[in-house]
Amino acid sequence: MPISDRTRRNIIQIFKSEAIKWSGKLSEVDFLSRLYDLEALPSTDPRYNDAKWDIFTHTVSFPSDWTSDWIFGDKRFDLHHCPDEEFLRFLCETIDPTVRPNQKEADLLLEEFNRALGDDGVQIVATKTKFGNIRYQGKGITPSTIDAVFNLQETISGLKWENVDRQIIRIRTSIEEDPELAIGTAKELVESVCKTILSQQGNPAKGN
Repeated sequence: MPISDRTRRNIIQIFKSEAIKWSGKLSEVDFLSRLYDLEALPSTDPRYNDAKWDIFTHTVSFPSDWTSDWIFGDKRFDLHHCPDEEFLRFLCETIDPTVRPNQKEADLLLEEFNRALGDDGVQIVATKTKFGNIRYQGKGITPSTIDAVFNLQETISGLKWENVDRQIIRIRTSIEEDPELAIGTAKELVESVCKTILSQQGNPAKGN
C-alpha cells in the first residue's frame, strides 16, 4: 500500500503527543457516525448489541472509562492496517470544518499530515464545493495505477520498481500543484523504461 506503517504511526503519534481531540467539537459517537455504520459493528461490552451504544456509554456517559486515544487501538476500526482510503477519510474528517471549526488548528494538522504523507507520495488537499464549503480529500496513487505498474512489471525486468512506484506517485500528486515537476518526473520515468527495454533487446542506449 502507498501509505506505510511508519507513516501511519507518525500521524497517530501527532494526536497522542499533542493531546489533540481527534473528534474535534463533536462527540466521538457523532464523529464516527459520519464515517461508519456503528450499529452494524459489534460491541466490546456484552451489555450492548452494537458499537454505537458501547462507545456512547464509555465515552459520553462515563467519559473516564476509555483513554482519549482509544480509537487508535480499536480493532473494529483498525486505523493501523485499514485500507489507505479509509485512513485518509478518517484524517480528512478530523479537519473538516464541521468537526474542527478552528481553521488555524485545522491548517496546522493538515500541515503535519502532509509532512508525514509526503514520503509516500500522498497528500491531503482542500477543495471547495459549488456552494463554497471546504472539503478535504486524499490524493495520490490509485488502485488502477498500481495494477498498471504490476502489469508492466510482469513484462519488464531490471527496473527498480520501488523507484517506479515513487515516480508515479510523485507525478499524480504534483499534476495540479507543480505541473513542471510532474512533466519532468514523467520524462524521467519514460526514459528509464525505454532504456531498460533497449538494454534487454541488446541495443543499450548511448550516452545519457
